[in-house]
Amino acid sequence: KQIKKDESIYEDEVETTARFTLKLQQLVQVKNEINKLYLKSLCIICLVNFRLTSSISLETILNDQIE
Repeated sequence: KQIKKDESIYEDEVETTARFTLKLQQLVQVKNEINKLYLKSLCIICLVNFRLTSSISLETILNDQIE
């Protein structure tokens, strides 16, 4: 009986570990997705800023040439 008890405890432990491992993997996946989205949004912000600065500099160049 004692061995069976120990085995059942062990099985529960394995089951719990497996369940938590799955949850952890899901959380890591979610975190990775969030990071990807965050990096994409940063890229977009960079592109917008680059566009703004380049259009401003282009404008000043054109204005200088007109003057």
